[in-house]
Amino acid sequence: MTSLRNIIVHYAPQTNSVRSCRVKWGGASRRITGISVFLLFVFAAHENGFFQNLWGLSEAQGVALNILFIAGVLWITELVPLFVTSFIIIGLQVVWLLPLINKTGKVVESQAFLSPFFSNIILLFLGGFVLSATLHKYD
Repeated sequence: MTSLRNIIVHYAPQTNSVRSCRVKWGGASRRITGISVFLLFVFAAHENGFFQNLWGLSEAQGVALNILFIAGVLWITELVPLFVTSFIIIGLQVVWLLPLINKTGKVVESQAFLSPFFSNIILLFLGGFVLSATLHKYD
């Protein structure tokens, strides 16, 4: 005896939802390998001064361009969640870019990189999101 569920699954037309149209990348190991190769290229290009020689950029500008490339790859591939990507960008700016800017003679503190992410308006938005998520969960 066939159940109603088997009949519906057997005769139901396929829907073109977003999940069924999603592009398959191959697997996590292939994606991680591709991203690792790209990141090695970015770091090798920085060490050889590729961007500095190609476009006449200073070392700090080349590092900022490398951080932009890293951020773009991490956002597009979503290898890590997007909020983790934003923290990685902040960390790279403070650890990799800040010493190069200070080496040029301009005194810049880490607050210059951190303050846009923790301004009063951003914290107000975050508080509103937390309250709405709480109300949605317990409503």
